[in-house]
Amino acid sequence: MTPHKDTFAAGAAPAETAPAALWAYERASRLFNAEATVQASFKEGGLSDLLVSENSQNTQDGTPKDRVARLRFLFRTVPRQSLAELGFEDLVRRAAASGVDTSVVGERVRVLEVSDGGVGLNGEYRDALGDSPYQRFARRMGSSGKGGDSGGRWGMGRANNMAASVLKAIYGVTSRSEDGKILFFGLSEMRVHDLDGERFQPYGVFGVADDRDVVPPDADEAVRLGALLGCRRGADETGLSILIPALSPEVTPQSIVQAVIERQCAQIALGQIEFEVVDEDSGMRRHVNAATLPVEATAVGAGGADISLLVGLGFFGALASPAAVRVASLDAASFDPEELARLRADYADGRPVAVSFSQAVRHRRGGGDLVGEIKVVAVRDERLSLSYSYKARDGILVVSNPRATVRRATAVVASNSPVAVMLGDAENPSHSSWHARIAQERGWIAPKAVIDTFARAGEALVSLLSERADEKVDENLLSDLFAFPEDGQGGLGRRGQGVKKVGGAVDVLGVGDILVARSFVGPDGVPCVHGKLNKTGRSKYRRGVGKDDTRRMVVASGYQLLGGDGIKDYSITDFDLSTFRIEVVGAKSWTAKGNRIEFFGIDDTFEFKLFGGFDIRRELALKLVTRGR
Repeated sequence: MTPHKDTFAAGAAPAETAPAALWAYERASRLFNAEATVQASFKEGGLSDLLVSENSQNTQDGTPKDRVARLRFLFRTVPRQSLAELGFEDLVRRAAASGVDTSVVGERVRVLEVSDGGVGLNGEYRDALGDSPYQRFARRMGSSGKGGDSGGRWGMGRANNMAASVLKAIYGVTSRSEDGKILFFGLSEMRVHDLDGERFQPYGVFGVADDRDVVPPDADEAVRLGALLGCRRGADETGLSILIPALSPEVTPQSIVQAVIERQCAQIALGQIEFEVVDEDSGMRRHVNAATLPVEATAVGAGGADISLLVGLGFFGALASPAAVRVASLDAASFDPEELARLRADYADGRPVAVSFSQAVRHRRGGGDLVGEIKVVAVRDERLSLSYSYKARDGILVVSNPRATVRRATAVVASNSPVAVMLGDAENPSHSSWHARIAQERGWIAPKAVIDTFARAGEALVSLLSERADEKVDENLLSDLFAFPEDGQGGLGRRGQGVKKVGGAVDVLGVGDILVARSFVGPDGVPCVHGKLNKTGRSKYRRGVGKDDTRRMVVASGYQLLGGDGIKDYSITDFDLSTFRIEVVGAKSWTAKGNRIEFFGIDDTFEFKLFGGFDIRRELALKLVTRGR
């Protein structure tokens, strides 16, 4: 609610500056109070990684699409006594009351300025009730108002900036493109805290307070207050400067440079964004763009050296180039045989291979299929210290290091297309995984197949290309479940040599797995999953123990999802086991429906084969739901 006289309190103003800009917090409610939990939503990576990822996304969202986004990280220290007009000591008191160790805040205060050259925070700015970009950023949490090809969705990323401050607060200066106004604001996320005998809510805003609102200082006053923190933004450049006071010791110029290179290398190579990192106290200055990336990357350790090597191999160049082999899907039947042989030879010889294919998505607002492109690039080179998997959609990049017997890198990109929009709507707040349920809540129809295709496309291409290469592909990473040989070692899941031991949610028979499963394509081209008892299982189900009607087992199946649960997220549109051909040994009877099959009267010879409509491009999981005598 809008602050009013009986719920609203501001810090004490110096007498000579009334009316002054101050920190203002609402008093705790007698009805309901909640601790601030937004910062806890971001756990993937360190503070520097999160600062780079979130501010890069916001910068690209705020930059016109025909311009290269530019982001600057400027480190400096300022005298503590110069921050009195910014309510700095009130922040220190409130942080201490919230349980923060404020003893690390000395007489010289470390400040990080994160500045872009975008359009600024436009729109209404006088209260917290509207939906303007300014109000959503500086006066609200949990609503970005973004969609389409924007990076943001959740409206919570600025919490990473506050988390990087020991005092859990930020200031900001924005120069707006729509009206030329310059505004100064502040936002903090503490805990519910007691101060001077009163209890306050976690969130505070900085501005000129009255009984009804907190108004941001503007014009020359905004420029003057920003200058107290070393910010020199004025009316000559539109955009946003985030000023993080009492910066965490974890965040350094070196850690930011490393995060820029490791977390944004694909966007940098694509020419979408460039960075400048400056330490004003030491004079260090680093420019990272498409031209300087190979040199700058070599200075940040093995990961940077790998990125420099990938640049030299043409990996990112292949990603940026519109050239690619166009196919219907990532299976051998979609390729011209001679073209596929050439691609396999290129991959075996260490040259990057680029392939693209169409992917349809559908939204409940109608309009039929919306078709977008997915591009996949792969290269192998034993000089890499690790293998790399890059997944990019518009301004968001997810990086991981999969296990592989031969060092290689893959990149999967969906940009400026309906697929990218759907993936954006499926992302979690930290932009690190995709979830079908989130996309469904935002109107997308059957999104999990698209998510799975995108997430597994890099490994699918490696699987296809490695048949020509002298490479043992890590079977645990194959998106094509049915590429495994029928030799007893191929299998489902992610353990050992591809063998999946199927555990139980209902542990009737005690500790220990009892079932193993593997998969293959039969001579007739039909996919098959083959499950049987292992040694432990055979002893549990030995003949003559228990009654036939209680010697039962229920097995559930589903396609693996990145960041999701394939069993719980099963849909009848995936497959229906009641339509499969089922061969069973060592059971009196069985029934199959949906993604479950139930076996009765099991003995120690029990095994089964499921022949039918599994999607050979997707990874399958089995789970033992019930077992018993």
